Amino acid sequence: MGRSIVAVVAGYLVFGLSAAVLFGVTGVDPHSPASTTFMVASTIYGIVFAALGAFVATKIAPSQPHIHAFVVAGLIDLSAIISLVVQPGEAAMWSQIATIAFMSTAAIVVGLVQMVGNKR
Repeated sequence: MGRSIVAVVAGYLVFGLSAAVLFGVTGVDPHSPASTTFMVASTIYGIVFAALGAFVATKIAPSQPHIHAFVVAGLIDLSAIISLVVQPGEAAMWSQIATIAFMSTAAIVVGLVQMVGNKR
């Protein structure tokens, strides 16, 4: 159980810390409007790190690695949903929508690939 928790936490931290670094370095507020170029680039960046986080979780997981990737995806979605609920009414929602639509999906795909790979 302990190793499963470590796997999921490590996977989520890969994603979450990468986002903190991106928005910290660029100075862009994820709850404010941004240029189309930044939105596309940061979404691609987020997809890569969500997939990497799920991959890390699958490598640390003691068993059923795909489930760990799916849990990471769920945490990615949950964090975006919480952000949508608690953000001010006038805030931009682009980063949360991109997170739910694309980034957590990337983590799910890693889990599915892991699941199919384990059946061979």
